[in-house]
Amino acid sequence: MLKAPDGWDLLDDKGVPFAVVPDKPKDLPTVARSQDEATNTAMLAALAQMSPEVRGRVAEISAASPTTIRLRLRKSDAVVNWGSAEQSDYKSEVLAVLLDVDAGWYDVSNPDTPTSADTEPRPAAPDASGQPTASPSASPSVSPSSEATATPEAAPTAAESPVGVVPR
Repeated sequence: MLKAPDGWDLLDDKGVPFAVVPDKPKDLPTVARSQDEATNTAMLAALAQMSPEVRGRVAEISAASPTTIRLRLRKSDAVVNWGSAEQSDYKSEVLAVLLDVDAGWYDVSNPDTPTSADTEPRPAAPDASGQPTASPSASPSVSPSSEATATPEAAPTAAESPVGVVPR
């Protein structure tokens, strides 16, 4: 979704605005547009591949590059380090399970080794020998169970299912 002078542009999964609405729909994430089209494409691809359950919890998506996608979640304001748009369907499954852990930071950039923490981990300061020390705030989390599966759905048309909104 994109903020327009007279409302918000609804975006399809290619980033093409297809409708203007006067008020921001509460259930759609805001896309923080980048100057780089590859970054915008990556953010929209990630949103389009997310399960409806996970996408519905995203308040905002942003990225500095196609490989540094971040999500801010509704209600908790927790941050998710998504990484690239690759494996977004799998990352979505993993995050759905990970959200059972109350945290302020989730990392699914490598969905095979997800982590969560109270706050965003910071690079460790080197110890006396010059080696970085382990970050105490990051902890491995549960992997998705074999029961966690994405719900297959028919591909909706753009008018039926916008993936996000952006200010104009």
